[in-house]
Amino acid sequence: MSTMGDEKSDLIWSDSIRALVQEVSEKIDDRARDLRKQAGMKDVRPSDAKVAMLVARRSRGLTEIATKLGISRQAAHRSLQRLQEMGAVSFEHPPGGKREKIASLTPLGAKAQDAISSVIEHIETDVAEIVGKDGIEDLRSALRALSANL
Repeated sequence: MSTMGDEKSDLIWSDSIRALVQEVSEKIDDRARDLRKQAGMKDVRPSDAKVAMLVARRSRGLTEIATKLGISRQAAHRSLQRLQEMGAVSFEHPPGGKREKIASLTPLGAKAQDAISSVIEHIETDVAEIVGKDGIEDLRSALRALSANL
């Protein structure tokens, strides 16, 4: 027998905005992984792709990357090391700072970003087919508002 508390718990775990955003994020990650494989980028881990996406938007330090992704500094460092080994990122010390390193895209990383852009465009096309052209713009607008105000 279901109680009112169970229904509320079910909502929180399955139909809340947080749960839905998480589920969509997981599905987008799965789709991106499939598209990266098709594009010959099968060795790029999803976590590395997320780190690269952050660095592509602007150069960032290890602490900021770890905080933004909700991962440990060690996990962020491992992703950055793999990206550096691929030649996609380089590191600099900020002026006056010896401990923190700032990760930036290299020219090779920028070229890889172009290839990854096609993966993102594919995903956006898939989303547009599901929610319609107006729906995708409404979704983008709602996500921007949430991002700016939460």
